[in-house]
Amino acid sequence: MHTYKWATFRKTKAGIKLHMRLAFVGEHDVIPDKVTITAAKKNDLIQLEQLITIDYKQN
Repeated sequence: MHTYKWATFRKTKAGIKLHMRLAFVGEHDVIPDKVTITAAKKNDLIQLEQLITIDYKQN
């Protein structure tokens, strides 16, 4: 816990969250498209907003 002070979760615990956006390639293949790492205390909804991109050019 002393090495990663930004990852504090509780007094006796530390944690991180790995948020990953996946891209579906082909019928059975999935690859990671974008990844963010946050402290465990951060709200998941905020990270969801960072992973979503809207492409207005698609019909």
